[in-house]
Amino acid sequence: MQYKVPQGVEMQDRILGPLTLIQFGFLLFGGLVAYFLYLKLPKPFGFWGAIGFFSLSMLVSFDNVRRMIVASIFFITRPRSRVWHKVNAGPASPITPVATSVTKKKKALAKKRPKKYRDISELANILDTHGHEEGK
Repeated sequence: MQYKVPQGVEMQDRILGPLTLIQFGFLLFGGLVAYFLYLKLPKPFGFWGAIGFFSLSMLVSFDNVRRMIVASIFFITRPRSRVWHKVNAGPASPITPVATSVTKKKKALAKKRPKKYRDISELANILDTHGHEEGK
C-alpha cells in the first residue's frame, strides 16, 4: 500500500493574500517609516523620501529580491581572485640533515636502555631462538 507524501511542508503560511508574515512585517515597517518621513520632512522632500523608502521596503520584502541584494553585496565586497605575493623572509635557518639528528637520538636512547636490548638484531635473535643462545 502506498501513502501520499506531503509536499511543500516547509513553505511559510500566507496570512494576507500572497504575503507571508515576514513580508507583511517588512511592508508594515516600511509604510510606517515612509508615513513619518512624509509628515516630518518639508513637502517635496517628505513626499519623495516616503516614496523612495516605501519602494525600497517593497523590494526587500520579497525573498528572491532580498537574496539577490545580499548576493550582490557579497560579490562586491569579497575578493574574487587570490594573488600570491612572495615575501622575502630573509636568510633561512640552517637545516640539519635528518640522518644526523636521527642517529643522535638513537645513540641517546641506546645509552639509556639495558645492554641486551641495545641492538635490534640481538633482540630479534633472542625472539627467534626463544631466549636460548646458540653456540653456548
